[in-house]
Amino acid sequence: MFILAVILLPVIAILSYNHFKLPKQSIEQTKKILFRNNKAIIIGHRGGQFEAPENTLIAIKTAYKNGATAVEIDVDFTKDGVPILHHDDEVNRVTNSTGLVKEFMWNDLKKLNAASKFNYTITKGLIESVEFEGIPLLIDAIKLCMKYKLSINLDIKSNATGITNFLKDLLLKEPQSPDFIFVTSFMPHIVYKVRKECSQFGTGLIWRPHLLSRKMNGEPYDNQSIYLTLLYDILDYFYMWSVHLWLVDFLGVSLVSINKNYLIENGNIEYWRNQGIEVIVWTVNNVEEKKFFLSKNVPVITDSLLNSEYCPEPI
Repeated sequence: MFILAVILLPVIAILSYNHFKLPKQSIEQTKKILFRNNKAIIIGHRGGQFEAPENTLIAIKTAYKNGATAVEIDVDFTKDGVPILHHDDEVNRVTNSTGLVKEFMWNDLKKLNAASKFNYTITKGLIESVEFEGIPLLIDAIKLCMKYKLSINLDIKSNATGITNFLKDLLLKEPQSPDFIFVTSFMPHIVYKVRKECSQFGTGLIWRPHLLSRKMNGEPYDNQSIYLTLLYDILDYFYMWSVHLWLVDFLGVSLVSINKNYLIENGNIEYWRNQGIEVIVWTVNNVEEKKFFLSKNVPVITDSLLNSEYCPEPI
């Protein structure tokens, strides 16, 4: 039985892989979004969060004024299933309230002030105060980007079914939306579902080293024991191996979005391009690092579209 299992398990694994593996997405459509006049675009992270309240309509307007050609916005869902713009699981950090996004009904969430902690905008030579700015609906953010002819990177935080239903409806109303919208997520199951059910949209997997075990600065997540950190460190190693050797191929995506420190240290941009996959780098706030990646024609996600020297490194 043991010998039979040793023989059969790899066969079953290979057959399952080939059965569920998604076909490779064409990279040409993705390239049309990521490059303008053959030059990599610069993408405002959360709408350019160093110069405006993040993930808001005023952030998109400010990004446009500051010369953006694209914005990255985070998508989450309310308790009643409404797609909105928000990054954290909780509303605490950016609004005048507390609690989990998924516990708010839309009619309550829209009353919160997303500019309560960051209450100004910065454009070239001008700082203006913002008294109130609500958390926006995803559809309103897309309409505003269409007005300004901005490309959109939708970073999906949760609810794979919710986002695929939204994208299917969007395709009916705006058939040209795949020409300026692409979808990314840290969550492979979300990427898989979007790639499978909404194949018209360019899709990509977001990844960084130590995703499971540590914060961006390398420190263990809060309230995590040393033993759990060690376990997650091991899992992170296998996940890194999976991303590079089979997961991206299994998902059939046309791009990967990778943390800048890893790309600087490992320089594996060509590793992905040789597989017909484009690379986006995040979050690049240092001016010299921006120049470096743009010289490699790699699209850059940044907090500051004005290249402010005071824009901090993400932590």
